[in-house]
Amino acid sequence: MKNIFRFSVTFLIVMAFSAKIATCEPLPEFNIITERWLPYQFEEGGKVQGVSVDLLVLLLKHVGSSQGRESIKIYPWARAYREAQNNRNTILFLTTRTPERENLFKWVGPAIKNRWLLIAKKNRRLKIESATDLNDYTFGTVIDDVGENHLLNLAVKREQLERNTAYINCIKMIQADRVDMVVMSWETFSLYAMQGGIDRENFEKVFTIGERDLYYAFHKDTSDWIIDKFQKAFDGLNAEGKIDALIWKYKTTKEN
Repeated sequence: MKNIFRFSVTFLIVMAFSAKIATCEPLPEFNIITERWLPYQFEEGGKVQGVSVDLLVLLLKHVGSSQGRESIKIYPWARAYREAQNNRNTILFLTTRTPERENLFKWVGPAIKNRWLLIAKKNRRLKIESATDLNDYTFGTVIDDVGENHLLNLAVKREQLERNTAYINCIKMIQADRVDMVVMSWETFSLYAMQGGIDRENFEKVFTIGERDLYYAFHKDTSDWIIDKFQKAFDGLNAEGKIDALIWKYKTTKEN
């Protein structure tokens, strides 16, 4: 009995010591990647910025990382998504957390809630009452984007999709009548349309196909103590109202 007790005490001491060592480990050098997605992350004047960029910079500072804005790289979404799954110590943002992706990454957030809409030209007068009404239309989508996945889950055929590497390309396609609808949030559509000199008043929201929370996605082999450290920093910033302040800072359009 004494041996069992002695073993138990020793085991607890070893575990506590190991946990202490783990939390004292230096943070790794992260490979930090994102896509261009207004208003969350974009480059302007040679500077990477946006709601999620500024928030991540704050998170890195709070967890004691020496990395910052200069470490963030912007890639097309399909490339970034692939790299985040294959390369250790990678942070991909903002990433929609779905059941299909749950075990592909470890997650910190949620940062923002996003709503995916089908958007069409007003003069088309399209009326979508249910998913079955989608069979006769074409859609501009971003490759491997959740909006694209939402459409496929609604039994839209892959050949109905005109797949692009960026949202702005989708908007150019619908402006040129090369697709019937595009899938993205109204805020994202408005900002890209404005940058492209396209009047958003000629377009309308036709149908909502999904709503999900957006997260910072870490490579699945990231140590749990790192995830815990980032999540605690995130929760603290959220409680201080820092996330709401950043959203307001970059909100140059309003839903109507």
